[in-house]
Formats: sequence, C-alpha cells, structure tokens
Amino acid sequence: MAHERLAAALILLAIVSSVLALYADASREIGCVNAYFLAYNNETKTGSVVPARICVFSSSRPSVAIVGVRYNPSVLDSFLVALHTISRFCTPRANHVRVVVYFNGGNLYVEGASGSLLFALSVLKILNATRIMNVSSATGVLSIDGFIDPVGAVREKLAAAYRRHIATVLVPLLNYVMARNASPKPKVVYVDTILDVCKKRYRAPLASPATMNVNRTIVSKMYSVLRDDVYRFTRLANSTLAKLPPKARASLTKTFETYLRIIRRLVKENHIYSAASQSFGLYITVANASLSYTNLTYLSRLVDEAVNIVNNVYEKLERSKSISVNAIPFVLVLLNRIKDTVFYANVFRNITVTLPPKAIRVSRLASIVSYTYGRGLTSQTWFKLFTIANSSGGPYLPSRIVLRASWKVLNLVSGMIELGRAYSPLSLDTIASTRGYLAALSGNSSLERKVFNDIRELLTINLENLTPVQRIIPYFYTLYSNDLRKLRNVSIDTQIMFYSLSDLIASATINTEEAIRAVSAPQRTWSPPNSLVYGAIYASSIISAGAMIVALLLLKVIEKRLRAASA
Repeated sequence: MAHERLAAALILLAIVSSVLALYADASREIGCVNAYFLAYNNETKTGSVVPARICVFSSSRPSVAIVGVRYNPSVLDSFLVALHTISRFCTPRANHVRVVVYFNGGNLYVEGASGSLLFALSVLKILNATRIMNVSSATGVLSIDGFIDPVGAVREKLAAAYRRHIATVLVPLLNYVMARNASPKPKVVYVDTILDVCKKRYRAPLASPATMNVNRTIVSKMYSVLRDDVYRFTRLANSTLAKLPPKARASLTKTFETYLRIIRRLVKENHIYSAASQSFGLYITVANASLSYTNLTYLSRLVDEAVNIVNNVYEKLERSKSISVNAIPFVLVLLNRIKDTVFYANVFRNITVTLPPKAIRVSRLASIVSYTYGRGLTSQTWFKLFTIANSSGGPYLPSRIVLRASWKVLNLVSGMIELGRAYSPLSLDTIASTRGYLAALSGNSSLERKVFNDIRELLTINLENLTPVQRIIPYFYTLYSNDLRKLRNVSIDTQIMFYSLSDLIASATINTEEAIRAVSAPQRTWSPPNSLVYGAIYASSIISAGAMIVALLLLKVIEKRLRAASA
C-alpha cells in the first residue's frame, strides 16, 4: 500500500509540474529592446528622455503592463490601442503577446499618448515585423485607424534627444512644420501611418465612393429621409433670410443663390446626402447672421432646446431593445453628435456665466449657438438613419452592451488626442479636422497628397472588415468630399478631413465590435514574470519528467508484487 501511495503522489506531482511547464512555455520571453521615450515638462517647459526596456512574452491574449513610473490611464490605453492596431495592420502575432514596459524614470509621472508610436515600433522590432530596426526613439500617437497623429512640444522633445546623443527619431508627418524648425535636433524620419513602419507594406487600392460595395436598398431608404432634410433646411434658410434687415439680407443673397444652385445639381445627380449637407450648411450660414440681431435670452433658449433635442434622441436610443451590428457606425455618429452638442452648449454657458453681461457680445456667440442648435437638429436625422440601418437584419445585440462599448471606444479616442486637448470631447471630428488643418499648414502640396492617399489606403483596409450597410457612412462622407472638390473647388485639406472621418468611423466600428466580444469573454489578470519564477517553473518541468519515470517504475513493481501475491 505504501508503494501505491508513493506512486500516486509522484503522478500528482508530475501532473502539477507539467501544468506549470505549460504555463512557462505560454509565457516565454520572445525578446527585449531598449527604448527612449521623449517627454515634455509643462512646468519647466523643457523636454526630456525617459529610458525604458520593453519586453515581449508569448501569450494567448494581448496585455500590457507598465513598471517603474506612476502613469495616467491614458498611457496604458494608448499602448493597448497600439498593440491592437499593429496586430491588424502589421502582424497577427501582436495579438498573442504580453508586453511589459520597464521605465527607468524614478518618481516620474507620465501621461498622454505620445509614446504609443515608440511602443508599437519596439514591439514590431522584437517580433521582426518592421523595416525600421535601427531606431530606438520616437514621438507620435498611433490612432485606432492606423494613422500616426501629431504631438505637442516637438521642438523641446527633439532638443532633449539631441542632448542625449540619440541619432534618429521617428516623428509624425503632420508635425513636419514644427520639427522642420527645431534646432538643435537629431536626424528626423517622418512617418504618416503604421504602414510606413510595418515590415511588409500593405499596398491596397485607394478607397473611393465608386469602389465601395454598399447596400443600395438601404441607401435608397435613407435618401428618402435625407430628401426631407433638403427641403426642410432650405425652407428654414429661406424664411430666416426673409426676416433679416435689408442690408444683411442683401449681403447674403449671392451666397444663398450659390448654395441653391449646388443643391439642385446634387439632387439631380442623386447625391442626396451631399445635397442635405449643403442645405444644412445654407441654414447655418443664414442662422448665424440672424442670431447676431437677437439677444442673449433668445440664444440661451436655443442652446437649451438643442440639449433637450439630443437628450430626447439619446433616450430613444437607450429604449431600443436591441441594436444590429449593421447599425453600430450610426450609433457612433449619433453619440458623437450628442457629445458635440453638449460640448458647445457648455462652452456657451461657461462664457455667459464667467463674463460680465456688458462684456458679452451676441454677435460673437452667434456662431457657437448656431452650430450647437444645428448639431441638435441633425441628431434627429441621424436617429432616423440609425432606425433604417437597425432594421436591415444581421446579428442583434442588447442595446446597453452596444452603447457601453461605443462610449468606451469614443472616450478612448478622446484620450488619444495630444494636440488641442481642450477639444478632446469632440473626438472624431477634432482628429479629422486637425489632420486637414496641419496638412494645409505645411504649405507642401506633395505632403498633403501623401497624407490624403495614405488615409485612403487605410480606409480601404478598414472597409474590408465592414458589412455593406456599415460602409454607408464612409460612402456618404467620401462622396460628399468629392462633390465639394468638384462643385466648390475646396482644398485638399477638406478632403483629408472627410476621408479621415470616414476612416475613423470604420475603425471605431471594428473596435466597438471587438469591445462587445470582450464583454462576454472571461477576463484574466496577469503579472510580469521574473527569472526566479521562470527558474522554478522550468525546474518543475524537469522534476515532472523524473517523477513520471519513477512513478511508472513503481507501478511495474507494484504490478509484479500483486501478481506474485495472487499466485
């Protein structure tokens, strides 16, 4: 009996040791690299270099840990976004790693998303999935759509890199003007998208409305709603214009006629979303002029009405029992419009509360109010479009889960904004408009063209993951962008803005779906392994092998004795 108990104990030890050995194999270190993050101190107005060692371990699920510094949640979020983004665009292996960032920063407190480009580069170097192997420093925000967004304090960061004798730094292309004027500085390599960093360049055909496969039946249903908007906003603009003083009305007559001519042409070409957008633009233009002749009480009433409209829309959205995956892009746009309306309503209220009444000029507030009220009105239209998309079929999910995931993604995007943080609540629109503005600010037509084409390439890749109904919003936005280029001869920065917005919506849709799947998946925590843990685990694997051999020998001895006893 003693031999049997000993054999059983050895087998149990072997099993436990084997499980631990499997854990060791699942968490084995793939590699480590040194990285030099660039930071900026708001108090001293100087840049600095923060050394770090980044290590990658194999894993069944992606995760990130930060060691050695105190940090704002936006830092960890930006690293997780970067890890997810490179897994989609560069290598699927990045979706099966655990990354530990060991900072050598002492009591340093870090915040912001500007380290996410260097984080992505470092992980790709370890996985041998980048063409840029000899660079260990960078600054830039890797966005959810694969674009590398600009950062602040570039001159100070580059000066700090120069002082530390760092040879080369990766910098976002949209920081071109700021980096070009920096002195002293190391060698600067400009990158525009994560595709510039990946080992294998994904050469996708450039997205355009003509190449987008959208559900034409659903588009036709949406056009019937948008036609009503064309007539509604045109009538509102006409009636508002008629109430203006003669001089103000005369100054707007030519603009009014230009708008009407373009709207009629767009309707004739059946570009109804573009026509509705121009009708809305016409109304906002006239309303802005009209509000300059009102008073503060009237402006406040309009702002309150706008907030009431979006609150009502959101309540309807919440009351939806279930939401189709096809409708997720429309949910994102709706939530973004609601955020816009509330943001500008708060801007208006802050101005009117903090400034003395005599200092408040109604004419300066008119544009804020007209935009706030206009966003509120269009949220009603977008809810109707959402309703049509939601009836298109496809898998349905509880509305609370979809809304929670959508808010999570939008808030995550807001946390990624480095330039213009005061406007970060506007998220998608802020990022898109910033890209267009900085591209135009460069004064370099070839740079603008590169940004535009790179965004179109990213959009093509992101659209591959969407259904024909989900592609409708990017289709509307890009078609409108092309119409503006053709009919109004707008500059390329406007096209960059609309294509960026399309790309961000497409990518946010993908991320929202993945966030929804993560809600139902079991959550597991993980701590960075160390050498002692590895030693113990690998020792246990050796013990397990020996224990199994001894156990088998003992079993043979027991078997022989049992046979002898029975004989």
